[in-house]
Amino acid sequence: MPFDPGTASYRQVQAGPLETLVVRHSDPVRVRRPDSDAGYPLAYYHKRERLPSGSWVYCEAGGRAEILWPGDASSVLFSGPSAAIIGEPTRDEALVSLQRVTYARLILTPEDRVALPGGAILRGDPVAPSGPFVLERLTGELLRLTNQSSQTVQLQYRDSLIDLSPADAVDLPLMSSTPIPEVEEESVSHDGLSVNFTGELEARTQASSQGGILLEATSDAAVDGLGVRVSLAPGDKAIFRRLAQNTSPRPTREETSQAEETPE
Repeated sequence: MPFDPGTASYRQVQAGPLETLVVRHSDPVRVRRPDSDAGYPLAYYHKRERLPSGSWVYCEAGGRAEILWPGDASSVLFSGPSAAIIGEPTRDEALVSLQRVTYARLILTPEDRVALPGGAILRGDPVAPSGPFVLERLTGELLRLTNQSSQTVQLQYRDSLIDLSPADAVDLPLMSSTPIPEVEEESVSHDGLSVNFTGELEARTQASSQGGILLEATSDAAVDGLGVRVSLAPGDKAIFRRLAQNTSPRPTREETSQAEETPE
């Protein structure tokens, strides 16, 4: 039976516009596109595959694969039994989510985030490229993350923030159900329009014919409304308002017929 370590926990992720390049360095490596129910192997004569965000990448014992982002210095190299989901940063997702790891080596460009098994989030240096970072499974319930870069980076584990200096290492226990810190969601409404948000921002209603709600972020924030999700950095603004509707009465069938019969 073909190896597919993500079969039991596989979840479909919507494809995004970001395109990545997956390289098979040694067999076996399998990939699965977001719109597919089954994966397929990368053979020795087809070692490279372009995949959209939302795709899965799997390795078995002896396998070695690398995920690259064209035009970017970021890369994720992993070997041994592993599984990863390629993320979509425009949806405020981590660059990649590692579901299962034996050994991984990470290079991150500024503001990159990588989700580690168990729920921890590794953030790259905000200014300069950072890495490598090495992630190794010590036992079935323990991962070790080592900072081999020259920058201090931040690791979010549950409700704690850990500064990881150069040459520092931290052991992360794996739990079957690691709790994710709950983020309190608030809402603001005006004239029948309602939006939800997390983070800190100032909300002001718009006194105009179209109405609306003006939101200005004072910290990193995310806003949901009218079927879209917007990520805001400090100082960013967003206006949510309904589209203007034509309130002119539509002509009746009789009026339309009379207009067609009237000579010029």
